[in-house]
Amino acid sequence: KQWYQRRVAITAGGILIFYPLPFMRKIPILAAKKLGNTTAKYRWFAIAYLIMVFLIIPLTLIALSFNVYLFGIVVGFVLLLIFLVVMLNVLQRFIPDKLPAKLQTWEFLPKPMRSLSPYHSAGQKVSLFLRTKICKKPYQKVEGENLENDAEMETISRKDGV
Repeated sequence: KQWYQRRVAITAGGILIFYPLPFMRKIPILAAKKLGNTTAKYRWFAIAYLIMVFLIIPLTLIALSFNVYLFGIVVGFVLLLIFLVVMLNVLQRFIPDKLPAKLQTWEFLPKPMRSLSPYHSAGQKVSLFLRTKICKKPYQKVEGENLENDAEMETISRKDGV
């Protein structure tokens, strides 16, 4: 009923976290750049990110909220995992020689746990399926064409869904 008060509190909390300390202001900008670069390299990542952040994670948290004990365990585990990954990244960056040889890089993990490249072909196939079967648009790569007239431009833009 009082959703606007919660929104104001969340926004004020975000301002209080990120605005007072100058180095904290860089975090959202760097995160946005990283997501943008990842999306530029793997075009399917944008859809996967949106589905994960706005569908899978909220539904999981709602389901877990029915069991407070399990919710605490899962959220605690995720926060611990995030803390460990951040700490290992910091140690790898600043004092890699103090770490065991195996932990100096992420090479000890299987490739699907440290890179998006194994998922790239599957992401492209899903994207192509959605475009051709669901949207009923033929796959056509248009690069560097010189368009002679407006009718030709309109035909190509209709094919691309622009």
